[in-house]
Amino acid sequence: MLKDVLIDQFNFIEKYYPQKKLVIILDSIDQLNTADYSLNWLIDSFPTNVKMIYSVLPTHGGILENLKEKLKKLEILLNVVETRDNFIEIKKLDINLSVLIIQDWLQKVNRKLSFQQWELVKNLFNTSILYPLYIRLIYDIVLKWPSFHEPDSRFFKCKDIDSTIQYLFIALEKEHGKLLFSRAITYMSSFRNGISESEIEDILSLDDDVLYDIFEFHSPPIRRLPSALWTRVKHDLSCYMVEKEVDDTRVIYWYHRRFIEVASSFYISKMNSQEREVVFANVVDFFNVNTYRIIITIAKILKKDLLF
Repeated sequence: MLKDVLIDQFNFIEKYYPQKKLVIILDSIDQLNTADYSLNWLIDSFPTNVKMIYSVLPTHGGILENLKEKLKKLEILLNVVETRDNFIEIKKLDINLSVLIIQDWLQKVNRKLSFQQWELVKNLFNTSILYPLYIRLIYDIVLKWPSFHEPDSRFFKCKDIDSTIQYLFIALEKEHGKLLFSRAITYMSSFRNGISESEIEDILSLDDDVLYDIFEFHSPPIRRLPSALWTRVKHDLSCYMVEKEVDDTRVIYWYHRRFIEVASSFYISKMNSQEREVVFANVVDFFNVNTYRIIITIAKILKKDLLF
């Protein structure tokens, strides 16, 4: 088991590299499969030079309660008297710290904002909820500002995480086309365990609405979504996505639950019945086509003729 392998590695580090410090951060463990919410996979103890940090939503799936219960049992088993708090609630940041964080990030990529732009950002922070994810999203927005840029009125409505994600989505719609971008987000967010890149390209290629929009003035010999279009969308969303392995397949998905919920409310929930029918039909067609391909492949392997 992976758990046993990690324990062996930790013991090796403690024995041969006692002066080395290792910190492992598992972010958003609430996004694991529900079967893992029991936390049976947790390692009970670590060497003194190895630390593990978990982050989790406090009210999701009872994970935090399970974590506290397991720690309490471990303390009783080891006869440890707890002298410090192992659980820290991440609260909103103050304005000065938020500005310093963005300044540091900008400096690392040799960028800076003008005095007037900083004043606009500070004014926004005065009325916003300054959670770490929110600060990161604002940084992603201001990173693209030229020195002469003056944000529109929509920017000053970005007072929380959800509204800021919507702002980013609308900006990306303008770059990639509203229909292509919205359908890509819809398909990617509709699969609970994620979707592979080849699958999302195939489904978008089955979407006649997307193809008609793309090939409005050109009729290619093969009507399929050009790979470069999805690659561009993925590139602009890459810092908000993660890759993971599901059933021996590499899939992509949102790295934070807020993106999932905003994508659902901003795109999926707003679709009318006709749009929902089209999207559902495309997904069904995709799986039907792939099922047929599997049958063809198996038949070739078995060297048998198909009867249909």
